Amino acid sequence: MKHDLQMKEESAFPKVIFFDADGTLFDNFEAHTKAVEAMLQDLGREDIDPREFHKQWDNKMFPFHRHVQKAHRFLPISHIMTKCLRKALKEHEIIIDNKRLEKYVTMTRNSFINLGIPFDDTRPALEFLRDQDYDLHVISNADMDLYKQLTRMQLSSFFKRTITSYEAKSYKPLRPIFLKALSVAHCSADDAVMVGDSIENDVIGASRIGMITVLINRSLTCGPRKTTAHHIRPDYVVSDLREIGTKVKL
Repeated sequence: MKHDLQMKEESAFPKVIFFDADGTLFDNFEAHTKAVEAMLQDLGREDIDPREFHKQWDNKMFPFHRHVQKAHRFLPISHIMTKCLRKALKEHEIIIDNKRLEKYVTMTRNSFINLGIPFDDTRPALEFLRDQDYDLHVISNADMDLYKQLTRMQLSSFFKRTITSYEAKSYKPLRPIFLKALSVAHCSADDAVMVGDSIENDVIGASRIGMITVLINRSLTCGPRKTTAHHIRPDYVVSDLREIGTKVKL
């Protein structure tokens, strides 16, 4: 059952908290849109709305785990991005070679690394939780570029470990990535909290293995990652990460 944190002031969280990255700690939406805009300009297709193309591309990419299930093997995000970009371009009758596709995917990944921005509440929330002796970790559907993002944003020092889908060879909401993260953190699911912005990836995946779940509900994240699942709901819903530390007795 979903709870408002104000109704649970006397509850206590376990001492290990896992955070999703994009959409929870920082926002890649504008970075992705700027990369798409540059790509369309390079293609001479300024007639295509970059935000609409961004959505089309995202709709083909997410959720990542379905590409893996269809292929029956792990596929890195760069592979999925390239395949889905080709499909999105084809819908606009744009056919380009693999070298150019790779160029645009690299451009987009570099935009994430250099232009993604942390949310205003991220650092204060992490500072508070760290000062309360919480073990903070990251579980993210990401490749190794995530480490560069966290370092540039000066967030990496808050986390004991970061587990990416590339390292776990698994994507949320599937069990292996969560089990890998719990193993690395040396804790059980009962002693862990998952904080994320996606019902499907973060809430469902973590709930199925017994973790407490917190949904961060923001308007800045990319729509296609948001799904609904009436049979599984987050234990808590917040609009600001600082609520985790101020409205729940830790």
